[in-house]
Amino acid sequence: MDHSINLKKPPLPQIENESYEDTEEDEADEDEADGEEDEQHTKKVWLHISRAQKEVTEETVLKHIKVKTKCDENQLSVTLCKETNEQKSFMVGLPFEFHDEVYKSDFWPQEIGYKRFYFGNNRQQKQTFL
Repeated sequence: MDHSINLKKPPLPQIENESYEDTEEDEADEDEADGEEDEQHTKKVWLHISRAQKEVTEETVLKHIKVKTKCDENQLSVTLCKETNEQKSFMVGLPFEFHDEVYKSDFWPQEIGYKRFYFGNNRQQKQTFL
C-alpha cells in the first residue's frame, strides 16, 4: 500500500487576455480616488489632553484648536477619554504640520496638561507574572 502524498500542484486554467483600454472617465475616477485616499491617510499628531474642567466638551476643545491653528474641522479629531467628578481628558488628532505649535506651552490654557497620546494599554504590558 502506497502512503505517499502527491505534492504536485494542479495546472492553472488558461485565461484569455482581454484588451482593456482606459477611458477618460476611468482615469478621472482613479484621480478622485487617489485624492480621497491621501486626505484620509495624512500623518497626524496625537495628543492626550488632561486636567480639563468637567464643563469642557469635545466641541470646546475642537473650537480652541480651530481658532489657534486655522485648521479645517474635518482634519481634526477630538474624543473624550476619561471623565471623573472633577476633570476630563481627551484624545486629540490633528495634521502633523501643527506638531511644533501644539507642543508650545502658550497653545493650551495654563491648567491643561498635554503629552503624546500612546495607543494601546501599557498597564497590561507592564504586569509581571509569578
